[in-house]
Parts: sequence; C-alpha cells; structure tokens
Amino acid sequence: MNLIKLLIVSTALFVVSGCGYNSGVKSEAAASYLYFTGTAEGVDVSIDNVHAFTVTKTGIANQYRILPGKHLIVITRDSQVIVKRELLLGDGHEKEIYVP
Repeated sequence: MNLIKLLIVSTALFVVSGCGYNSGVKSEAAASYLYFTGTAEGVDVSIDNVHAFTVTKTGIANQYRILPGKHLIVITRDSQVIVKRELLLGDGHEKEIYVP
C-alpha cells in the first residue's frame, strides 16, 4: 500500500514539474539610438541620404531609434548643411550629436 502511494506521489511530482519548463531563446531586435543637443530644435536630419525628419525635442530623454551599423548623418537648417558626420553604432549604443 505504501509502495503504491509512493509511486502515485512520485508520478504526480514528475508530471507537475515537467509542465512548467519553457524552452527557447528570446532576443530583442537590434537597435541603437541617436539624440541631439545644442540648438537642434527645428533642424532636418537625414540618415544615409534617406528622407529627412525634423527634430522637435532635444536631450538624452528624446532618442531616435536607428539600426546598428555605419551611417552618414547630415543635419541641415534652412537648406544649409550644419553637421555631416559618419557614425559607427553598435547594438544598444546611444550617441549624442551636438548641433552648433
């Protein structure tokens, strides 16, 4: 009788402990971030000669997501190039760009 109880309890423990295991690797998409300081509000930023966007807020709290890798950053104000810089960004890196 004790042997039957021991087998039932052991089987129940094996079944319950096996149900909670979740295998697999979870990874996030690769991303880097740019943020602008100085007099950057209202400037147009073009990354890799793609359609420009306008910076509305500056500082580290206002970051723009970008893929890691090598990028050409061109910043213009009133159709005049202010900053032209080539950057190499790694996964998870943040880069400050000062706009004079």
